[in-house]
Amino acid sequence: MQHTQIKLGSVLIGCFSIREVAFLAKEELFSLKWLGLLMHKLHAFPIRRGTGDRGALRTSLEILDQGEVLVMFPEGTRKLKGQLTELQPGAAMLALRSNAQIVPVVIRGHYLPFGRLRMQFGAPFQLDEQVKSLKGRDAINRATEIIATKMRELAQEVEQG
Repeated sequence: MQHTQIKLGSVLIGCFSIREVAFLAKEELFSLKWLGLLMHKLHAFPIRRGTGDRGALRTSLEILDQGEVLVMFPEGTRKLKGQLTELQPGAAMLALRSNAQIVPVVIRGHYLPFGRLRMQFGAPFQLDEQVKSLKGRDAINRATEIIATKMRELAQEVEQG
């Protein structure tokens, strides 16, 4: 029997957001029929991780271009220890192409049933013109650094109380 774990963080962000949100979710969550139906009800769409999934990126840009909210995990996966690890370039690339605001979110705690979770939304920000003036990989790398810094700062605030 295949075991699939739903990222509770996605659901929580959707529950506590004042706007309707769409989610990028790993394609494995859509492999079981009932789970795939649930994911679609949650406004999630699949992404093949570790690849340049052009379909998922195109859908993401359409969502952002319509002024809607897209939730994604720029690390590519949930981390059990809570430390921020290297970010994947997708969030930065989408932010550069769409000019969308970015809202960092930190989730701390246990993802186990009845575990205590703490979630904090950070201040929205946009990438500045200096970053946007860079080209190609340089722009994506710099934007990724900025997003990671904002996430680390928010995580530090959460840790300090």
